[in-house]
Amino acid sequence: MTELEVMRALGIFSFIAVIFPIVKLAFGIWKNSVPRSIVFVDKDGYVVKEITAESVQKMDTKELVSLHDRIRQKHDITIGTRAAA
Repeated sequence: MTELEVMRALGIFSFIAVIFPIVKLAFGIWKNSVPRSIVFVDKDGYVVKEITAESVQKMDTKELVSLHDRIRQKHDITIGTRAAA
């Protein structure tokens, strides 16, 4: 191998060594930027209800009404989002 070939190989390796972590970070940010579910958590940290796009269509209205009443009366639930795993 000539010196020029070694320098090109090292340049390609350096480029990959820099680009790979940047691409991995960008993919992680993109994946976590869009929430996949809404999570209702009480004061003790227990998940009371998790609502996803799929579960909305199958949701029982009585369960949703009871969750609404608990939020309105007790004020002990925090609403957050959860990204895809």
